[in-house]
Amino acid sequence: MKMTRIYRLRQSKCLVMVLATLFFVGGWILLTGKANRPSMVDASQAARRAPSREAQLVGYETLPAMDGEMCQWVPASSQTLLATAIRQERLLAQASSAQSDAERA
Repeated sequence: MKMTRIYRLRQSKCLVMVLATLFFVGGWILLTGKANRPSMVDASQAARRAPSREAQLVGYETLPAMDGEMCQWVPASSQTLLATAIRQERLLAQASSAQSDAERA
């Protein structure tokens, strides 16, 4: 009975010493560290931000001014025009290759 009491007393003393050491080291790091006050305030405010199911704006950057040339606007119906132009180019290429083959023979 006496041994368990002594063991518990030693165990609690060791626990107090470890916690006191950790507390001291943590305080020393905070006081002598290179973290400045504004960055710590910003970090704590960011940590307090509650997650939501909605999108949250974190930051933004302004776009550069629109100087210089811009691409020409192409309507959505231009895909059909592009497809016909490609077909015509293929037909012309086939016709010219057939004509050159006929000239060789």
